Amino acid sequence: MIKLLSFKTRRPDLTPDVFRSHYEEHHVPLGLSFIEHFRWQRYVRNYVAHPVTGGVPFDCLTEFWVSARADQERTTRFVGSPEFSVLDADDRRFLDITRRLSFEVKEILLSESSSERRPMEMHRLSMFFTKPGATPGTEFAAEIVEGARVFAAKHRDQFNRITLDLRVAGSLEDDEICAILSAWPSGVEDFEDLAWSEIDPSAPVIMLTSVETAREALFSR
Repeated sequence: MIKLLSFKTRRPDLTPDVFRSHYEEHHVPLGLSFIEHFRWQRYVRNYVAHPVTGGVPFDCLTEFWVSARADQERTTRFVGSPEFSVLDADDRRFLDITRRLSFEVKEILLSESSSERRPMEMHRLSMFFTKPGATPGTEFAAEIVEGARVFAAKHRDQFNRITLDLRVAGSLEDDEICAILSAWPSGVEDFEDLAWSEIDPSAPVIMLTSVETAREALFSR
């Protein structure tokens, strides 16, 4: 499976609630009407709920999963076609199109207490890392992976699932988000005291609300 992330920022004249409402009630159904072109196997919107520490310059982190490179290439061709213009026009109704960031990631599963299918809406904590300009990409990736494994070993009992999304090798850009450590809480508690700072004290930790499209609405071969 290929996992792609897209960071969405709302238009400055819209509230977070209006932004989310338009995304879920208008843009998602519109995108799904072209599912033969997109061929998504999973489609998840992660809305910023509130910061635990720090902040992030976006309102939603969207995940697109496809099963093969050919499906990804098909999407790229569709985006460049006249037929895509209806989606592009809708973007302008609720997104700040001057702020775009998308890239492919490798998801590393660090801990999972259950393989049961997750509910369509749930909360997750995510820590966002940017690569310092002076650090080589391979060194940055190795440090983040090691820190994430230590975190997972220490806190696995507090979370149903812990993952690390690492921007694919060769595209680790300076001062852009390059890795995301995510943890799905097993209960309600205060996460201020978690040892996130053991990895990177400056990295923001954000509570996200995840909304996943039902499998039945996605592409099936």
